Amino acid sequence: MKERLYKILNIKHSESIQVFDLLTVQFFIGLANALISIIAFTLFVYNFPVDNLPLVYLVIAVVLILFNFIYEKLEHHFSPLQLLKYITGFGVILMIVLWIGLTYGNKDNFIFMLLVCSVLIYMITGYAFWGLVSLLFNVRESRRIFSIVGSGDIPAKLIGYIAAPLLIPFVGLNNLIWLAVLSMGISLLLFSRYIKKKNWETIKQKFHKEDHHVEDVFNKKDFVSFFFKNRLIFAISLLSLISYNVFVLIDFTFISQVKLRFENITDLAAYIALFFAFGRVIALTFKLIF
Repeated sequence: MKERLYKILNIKHSESIQVFDLLTVQFFIGLANALISIIAFTLFVYNFPVDNLPLVYLVIAVVLILFNFIYEKLEHHFSPLQLLKYITGFGVILMIVLWIGLTYGNKDNFIFMLLVCSVLIYMITGYAFWGLVSLLFNVRESRRIFSIVGSGDIPAKLIGYIAAPLLIPFVGLNNLIWLAVLSMGISLLLFSRYIKKKNWETIKQKFHKEDHHVEDVFNKKDFVSFFFKNRLIFAISLLSLISYNVFVLIDFTFISQVKLRFENITDLAAYIALFFAFGRVIALTFKLIF
């Protein structure tokens, strides 16, 4: 039965343990990100005028630039296994702090922080997770494996988007953060348990032996080489810049229209969750096609 499953998924037996371990971790990280996104967007749209949204995008940009610098430094001091553990642990602590702020602090300030931090948590967990996966498998293996490992994200987000509006009347919107904390905490516990397996020993040894200080062989006089190190990275960065600008414009238009349509926060959360869930269905369809 297992061999047939491996054949269907096009993975080798030697890869299977790491693949399914990572898929499970990705599922719970994706579930946590889905829940925190619903909470953040709903609270912000309900409590703030839409004119404040550009300020959020600017703050997110500054925070991500700063954190990218910090993350690059952390990569030189910790192995990818340690980094994923620390990042998920940081996500858990940050969400607990945000819940405390929303419950006992200045609500408006913490709603603003929640939306910024929801994007930050999504980005940094993605950095740490996919950074580890990219080091575990080479380019040829990644063509087969990345789609399998990443497949845990779509059902996780679908479950989160569907469950959120159903649970809000019973637990409240703010308390839904605890489900995100629980999900992120489970991902941390599972990953800590998985990497103790013998199958991960060779990977840990490999990371311990690696020298993280890469010799700089790029021509610093060239603009692209100085800032991006590689022309392919520059091209991908340019494509990302264009696509994210399109995303931001569409996102702003969508939120401004939603703001005018709903007055009840539960209905608003249900609509946003339905919209996000429909987006995941479209993503799943395109993944199956391509």
